[in-house]
Amino acid sequence: RENHSSAADLATLLEELATGETLGPAVADPVWASLERQEHLDGIARYLPATASYAGKCGDDAPAGRYAHDCALIGDGERRVIVAIMTDGAGGFEAVSRTGAALYQALPHA
Repeated sequence: RENHSSAADLATLLEELATGETLGPAVADPVWASLERQEHLDGIARYLPATASYAGKCGDDAPAGRYAHDCALIGDGERRVIVAIMTDGAGGFEAVSRTGAALYQALPHA
């Protein structure tokens, strides 16, 4: 149950998967396919506009409202951005989803 990671670690992993430079397509492609099929959309994806794509992986919210994590590659047309959010005692997935939406809105849109 002890996990030792950071938002920077998760963002770096997603960047490696997105570029495929280190892991190669044999590893990166099936992982991306899995992330694109994510069914738990309570985090970053919750308040994104319908035009945005989400490929990510959320983490536990246990005990409820204490821990919530999500990392994703968000796409909107040609623009893609990696977002990683980790919380401890900051409102659970609601905080993650509102932070993800705020970050998305703060980015320049074409």
